[in-house]
Amino acid sequence: MREGSPALQLGFQNFPMDQFGANWPKLKRIARTPEMPRLDEAQPAILQSGRDPRPSIWLGASVKNIVGIGEVSASGLTGEAGILVLDVPQASRAAAAGLRKGDVVLRLDGKATDTVRDLQRLSAESPAFGTVNITIWRGQREITLEAEAPVR
Repeated sequence: MREGSPALQLGFQNFPMDQFGANWPKLKRIARTPEMPRLDEAQPAILQSGRDPRPSIWLGASVKNIVGIGEVSASGLTGEAGILVLDVPQASRAAAAGLRKGDVVLRLDGKATDTVRDLQRLSAESPAFGTVNITIWRGQREITLEAEAPVR
């Protein structure tokens, strides 16, 4: 950063550019260098998502499709699939099942839930009694939770 930069006047302190990111040896081995889009080119198809970004309610929680490279990256996913949990009210069935804000729903009873539409369809087909397995992505790993059926 240049001397006299407005950022420095605001209190920004520069940091070494080689001392952040994946530090755990196991993660360093699998970490990929992201491909950065050029600003003077058309955006790659992965940035031009056709997925519906509107939120919906499921088990009392606010959820939405994972949309765009930013949400894919922030969630640590490999692609644009799954349903992001936006908010989980304490008294909701989602909270009772163990869902948290930031979780990504991947499967319902072993069947892929790539979109909210998939989740709604599979929820309608779920058993009326018993439990249903909800596979989520949390903390860079899959976790399976159980919810009381029905999950509509």
